[in-house]
Amino acid sequence: MIASLGLDRERVSLVAGNHDIQWKPDGMMKTNPRTNASRENYLMFMELFKKRRPGLAEMTEIPSRCGNRILRLLALDSNAVESENAAGIGYISSDTLKDGKSLLAENIKEKNGKEKLTWIVTHHHIFPNTSLRANDIENKKISVMGNVPEILHLASTVNAELILHGHEHQPSITKARRWPIDNKSDFQKITTICAGSISGRREDLGPFSRNHYYIIYRRANDILVRSRVMGPNGIGFTAHDDIQLFSST
Repeated sequence: MIASLGLDRERVSLVAGNHDIQWKPDGMMKTNPRTNASRENYLMFMELFKKRRPGLAEMTEIPSRCGNRILRLLALDSNAVESENAAGIGYISSDTLKDGKSLLAENIKEKNGKEKLTWIVTHHHIFPNTSLRANDIENKKISVMGNVPEILHLASTVNAELILHGHEHQPSITKARRWPIDNKSDFQKITTICAGSISGRREDLGPFSRNHYYIIYRRANDILVRSRVMGPNGIGFTAHDDIQLFSST
């Protein structure tokens, strides 16, 4: 499939989802002592995919067509606490955040001279965009990202243009502002893009209830987000909307 798109493995960014974590692993699998869950199958997949660095943070570089820019996709694993007792709860560990920041710093030193653009990729959502029923909340069926302030702090520190994530099956674009980390008078801009579900069942897709995906273009002076949805007859995807985002640079 990758070859049919004219891509190689170095252009593909992968990040673990909550269903890549085994809540009840067999006795032979390596488990997390905190959660008793295992990510061994996912790490094996990463090894088979020939990813060079199957760690908690991974960076994929995409050069611009003109060659004077590099888009860096920093993938951060958000499954630090994912388990049977914390189902659907996202959390990016401090080690993962530190690892990701180190990757970006090393990259600056290695390829100085080219403009670097940074997008952060994670699985669990940053800002919720679905509503829960009262009995779901009473039964603790709540899905949140547990340490959003630390993630937004990292995004501000590295001047990330976007945070990309999925998990909720509901497409959304959220533009927000947070208090700056220095003495700037303006709020720091934060833009998150939540992917929909390209293949989930309609009854599992929530209020939007359409299979969906994005095509995101980083152009010279802005970002164009093209939204595509499954047609009403259930065959093929069709244009839904084009959204223009201005970059933070």
